[in-house]
Amino acid sequence: MQELTLDDLFREAKAAMRGQAAVKAKAPQAPDESGIYRNPDNWTRGSIVVLIHQETDSLLGYFVEWKHKSIPDARRLVREPLASAPESARVEYVSGDWSPKAVPEVRARLPWRKTLPARVDCLLLDFALEAQEVILDCVFGEGTLDRVELVVPTIFANQGQFLDLPEATNILPRLSPKTVAAIHRQLEQS
Repeated sequence: MQELTLDDLFREAKAAMRGQAAVKAKAPQAPDESGIYRNPDNWTRGSIVVLIHQETDSLLGYFVEWKHKSIPDARRLVREPLASAPESARVEYVSGDWSPKAVPEVRARLPWRKTLPARVDCLLLDFALEAQEVILDCVFGEGTLDRVELVVPTIFANQGQFLDLPEATNILPRLSPKTVAAIHRQLEQS
């Protein structure tokens, strides 16, 4: 048996890898068919479909049926928020294991340009600064929370660090998600 140096072993390994890459490159490749499903130009809008869960007789919602242009049996249903039920909607029943907990809760949007008061414990993302029982004005734009303003000057603190913010400061961009959720919960209860 002949002894090989590390350089010889390395050259043999590289040659073997090049050979494997050449064989793989010559092998026929299956076309990527998923791209035809991703392209929105391949879909045409169809009718409105009302889905009802058969076992519970629960309305799952209104959906727009999209049909694929080149694959006749391919369709997808996209939820459509509608103000009122359309007259020409087709009803389809679906079955299977479904519980109302599996469907996300749809919250009613708050009115446009409305300011609501709140008092919550606030955590700012920067340096984990926090303050207890902060009095806030929550400003809603088109149904979404646009601003969270301090009603009075407030001091946020954490481990010897302090941040004094004046009244009317919008702290929404720096609030932790947990604090924003607490604001929403409090406003829903009031």
